[in-house]
Amino acid sequence: MQAGDAIPGAIDQEYDRIFPGAPTPASIEVFAHSPVSCHGSPSVADAIYYTASSGAGVVNLATLGWLDTLACGPSISEVWCSAAATTITRTVLTEASAGPLGTSHPAVPNAAALGYQLTRPTNP
Repeated sequence: MQAGDAIPGAIDQEYDRIFPGAPTPASIEVFAHSPVSCHGSPSVADAIYYTASSGAGVVNLATLGWLDTLACGPSISEVWCSAAATTITRTVLTEASAGPLGTSHPAVPNAAALGYQLTRPTNP
């Protein structure tokens, strides 16, 4: 996928985002940043990845809607089926199964590039 690409239906029901004033891992990497509307107010959804001090890689896809994008195949609704979402999920799970994800793929912090100034960075 390229910057600006979208996965229709991926953000649904609820979403997560960075709250820069809350405790947030200093190593946080935003890999998807999408404008959304919440009860008529503009907001953003952030899918993030960070490396924990244990070497674990932590992935948060930002929404329950991601599950809908994986609903591909017979007898399952294919309304939101996304080949990109399926490939992303398969890649993350394959890499994670090889060992500590954060060791082989350390996060590249980029929150500041999106305008976030973390005031309570943590090192989980």
